Amino acid sequence: MSKIFKVSLKISGIDRNGLISDISKVILDSKFVKLTNINIDTEGNVFSGKVSISINNNATLKKLMQDIKSYKKE
Repeated sequence: MSKIFKVSLKISGIDRNGLISDISKVILDSKFVKLTNINIDTEGNVFSGKVSISINNNATLKKLMQDIKSYKKE
């Protein structure tokens, strides 16, 4: 049985409609990742927040962070 790590990611960027849905989709589409909490605040058109997840290893975490950074709405 593999060990599970709890991780909090700080995120920020330009706010837009559907942002939380899109971030959640990237996380939920990732294998071995469980979304445990999401908290986003906005000020003007800028968002910042924290996403808490449970994850199985560092390689999965690096891939998830890259997927979030590079996500483009289809």
